[in-house]
Amino acid sequence: ASESLDLMALTSRAADLFLAQPGCEQRKLLRLVVDDAIWQTGELRMSFRQPFEQLRLSNSASTRNEGTTAGGGAVFDIWR
Repeated sequence: ASESLDLMALTSRAADLFLAQPGCEQRKLLRLVVDDAIWQTGELRMSFRQPFEQLRLSNSASTRNEGTTAGGGAVFDIWR
């Protein structure tokens, strides 16, 4: 239970923590999280490693079901 709360607290701050890190640390995190990334028709398209891909799919499903983005959308969009 405690680990779940810690993980939720960390993910809610992920975008801010990422931006505060130097570039070398940002690259390490992206290598850990991102499986593949391509630039296609003017958009960056990424697939994530597990379990991050599952989290992305879960967040997308929640957004569709609720009709809004979590937290006003700003942090959610940056994390995605």
